[in-house]
Amino acid sequence: MPLLGWFQSCLGAKSKVGTISSSITVFYGSETGTTKGFAQRLRQKAAAHNIQINVKGLESFNPENLSSYGRLVFMTASYGTGGPTTNAENFHKWLSSTIMSLTSIEYTVFAVGSSIYSDSYNGMGKFVDSQLAKLGAKRFYKLGLGDTFNDLEQDFMAWEEGLWAALTSDVAPVQLIPECPFKLVETNELKSYKTISPLDNNLLFQPPTLEMIHLVFNATASCMFGTIQFLNSQTTYRGTDHLVLYPCNPSAVVNALSKRCGASLDQIMITTATESMIPLPSSVHDILTYYYDCQTISHSLLTSLSMFASDKEEQSKLMHLGSFDGTEDYRKLPHYTLLGLLEQFTSITIDIPQLISLLPIMPQRTYTIASHTLNHCMDLCISVQQPSQDLSLHKGLMAMYLHSLNPINPDTRVKMRGYVKPSEFTFKDPKIPIIMIAAGSGIAPMRALWQERNNCGQMLLFFGCKSKGACIYADEIEQSQIITYFAYSQDSQPKEYETPSNGSKRY
Repeated sequence: MPLLGWFQSCLGAKSKVGTISSSITVFYGSETGTTKGFAQRLRQKAAAHNIQINVKGLESFNPENLSSYGRLVFMTASYGTGGPTTNAENFHKWLSSTIMSLTSIEYTVFAVGSSIYSDSYNGMGKFVDSQLAKLGAKRFYKLGLGDTFNDLEQDFMAWEEGLWAALTSDVAPVQLIPECPFKLVETNELKSYKTISPLDNNLLFQPPTLEMIHLVFNATASCMFGTIQFLNSQTTYRGTDHLVLYPCNPSAVVNALSKRCGASLDQIMITTATESMIPLPSSVHDILTYYYDCQTISHSLLTSLSMFASDKEEQSKLMHLGSFDGTEDYRKLPHYTLLGLLEQFTSITIDIPQLISLLPIMPQRTYTIASHTLNHCMDLCISVQQPSQDLSLHKGLMAMYLHSLNPINPDTRVKMRGYVKPSEFTFKDPKIPIIMIAAGSGIAPMRALWQERNNCGQMLLFFGCKSKGACIYADEIEQSQIITYFAYSQDSQPKEYETPSNGSKRY
């Protein structure tokens, strides 16, 4: 039985809720994992409405199979100036050039973008919506616009609320705990179970390719500075390229979660399904450490966990917090991690296989490299919150991971999963004067630029940070020929200009 349909198989025999006229396929275009996460949430929620949907990346879209996809739901992020994400490029090219009649196709689109970029806001999603309509396809539900600059979660929930009404005649959810396709076994029981490769075969499930060789936390600037090298010395990069990293859940979190759910870290999880989002069999340790996000609490997760709460008051509160009507109360909720939530709602009884079926796959994090090519090593500058010993509060997925690496010892060495994503940005003539504007850790790509130019051509930098002590790369800027204007947002001193020896100014 395909994993994509296991929820329905568990519920279908017990209760019929709503009817649909055809199959449904959700295609996502995702660069950092946000829209992919929304697509996975739709698949999860579909079980409560007795609907089976297939979730696919847009890289697998094949126009020859249009008739087999059924109703289409496109979850699209915009990349760059309103363009497609990497995995949606071929789909974008096809949709831009095809003259195929799509009068038999029904579709809807949920777009993700940032209103900061007003000229290209949700450009990809709007393009998909309008182009499909031009080709004769019928929009069965309205275009949704998600804004990462404001409240993306609320935008998605508002759009999703009406989606189920458009897909089925009865949208009342089923409050049943579904059977789970996963189960835990001991190592000596593995002989009878075959290996299943993940549907999405990315670097998250492959051996580490990088090594963190130096890590320092600057509390004043709320930044971490790290140096990373390639395990393969043949790999190269340019200063304006991006480094994509996969964080891990800290070992203390993994240990506490496995204990809370009554499992040991060396137990092995297998599945009775024919497909899986992760490689199986895998140990509980690897699954909780590398493969799933055990930090972020979404509305969808709160709703799902309510089914496992035995206390009626806790169950009702979880359902309310996970609903659209409970958005304001959700915002007031402390930033709990999954562990913190389970500590607060003590009546939740859930085992590791059930928990895993509810969690999102570990997302990737993308950073601009803060150095020019130097001996196959690269510098990172990552803005993170202050470290916390309280594992119940969420301080950011990558922040908690980096703090767990003990940056007190700057020579911490740890292997990491990740890869370099090339940038199209380049200078045709390095002698052309440039103006650089940055704040906080946003100075990272600027540093790569001035290192690449090596004081060739005039450079002007406007840089903002909290205070003089939080000025990142201050010594390097002072020693360069960059004309710099510093702005301090929390400096109590009068905002007067100060001219250092190299002609830079502060105010």
